[in-house]
Amino acid sequence: MNLSTNSINFVDKFLFLKKIYLLLLFCASFVSKLYAQDFGQMVYNVSKPNGGGFGVGDTMELRVAVILPPGVTIYKTQVEIDIPANTTLIPNSTKIATIADQTLWGIAPLSVGGVFTDALNDDKGMISGTVATLNLGDTALNGQPFGNGGVIRGNISWPLNNGSTFVVASVRVRLSGALNAIVLQTCRIKYATTPTGAQVTYTIDATNNPTKAIRYQINQLSPLCLINKGPNIFDNYNFGTFGTGTTQNRPVPPLNAATTALTHIGITTGSPNDGFYSSVNNTVGNVATSAKVFGVWDIIGDHTNALNPATGNPPTPVGTNGGYLLLINANYVPSISAIDTLNNLCPNTQYDYQGWFRNVCQGCGNNASGGVDTASGVLPNVVFGQCL
Repeated sequence: MNLSTNSINFVDKFLFLKKIYLLLLFCASFVSKLYAQDFGQMVYNVSKPNGGGFGVGDTMELRVAVILPPGVTIYKTQVEIDIPANTTLIPNSTKIATIADQTLWGIAPLSVGGVFTDALNDDKGMISGTVATLNLGDTALNGQPFGNGGVIRGNISWPLNNGSTFVVASVRVRLSGALNAIVLQTCRIKYATTPTGAQVTYTIDATNNPTKAIRYQINQLSPLCLINKGPNIFDNYNFGTFGTGTTQNRPVPPLNAATTALTHIGITTGSPNDGFYSSVNNTVGNVATSAKVFGVWDIIGDHTNALNPATGNPPTPVGTNGGYLLLINANYVPSISAIDTLNNLCPNTQYDYQGWFRNVCQGCGNNASGGVDTASGVLPNVVFGQCL
């Protein structure tokens, strides 16, 4: 499939004997349009930064994102991350960081990031049983008791990112279960809405906010026999290419509204915005002036049959036929971008999944103070997995 976005999590989900359900999760974005606090989970395979499956022994960083827009403040903020079954805790790996994985920023009381020990009372990270707790916020204290979490003020408390406060709490584990074992990633965000109020709990698990729960299967990737590879059986979305056309915007949205959390919109210099996607054969924001989306997004074409697989095709000239791609401005919190089903699969058969992903805003990174860091954007975090 041809997909372009500024940051990506990919998981294909639910592998059964005769059927595969494909799930695409995208996270992070270029600009934020939140109106209330939001929370979500992410996972990063530290052992396979260039992509791959979930193998026994792999180091996984379990991440929880806390995002606050301007005007929103929460107090006594704590994040609890469960150490899942079929994993083993990596000691002294709790961490508070930016979306770009920076752990040190500013001066006190703003320098609340870091990597912490497992002890209960010496810093802002701790392990109790199978739960990792991290105290977030400008005034966070050491230790686990209620109230030791700090205050976070949207677009005031660091780390800042595109007009919001965006902080990531995490812990690392090692996959230690048997092959085909399932890992379910769950967490809780505890906070108060007033300085003296009681904490409320936002839970992400299989029951509460289940679309934000992350499940994946421990697997072992086998070498693929490419000599006798069969035809492409992914027959939706024009066999994963999204088709071709002479108009810049695809006349009919390629994704079924019932199977995506994204909203389709035509491309302009100010869209697609967070949670929206466009299907285009040229990513220019204005074909008449050659203005870029948001002034900075790359202008490219799709990838199908490209002479240079790394860069893809050039943008399609106006009025000529060219291949469509998905241009996605994902939300900070991962959400379902597309689900599809492959039927009539055969047991004991290897299937080859391929996709093309590109960051179209490679200079859209932010440092912790909210300033632009043009050295890099948010790198794609792409995983091909098979999950029950």
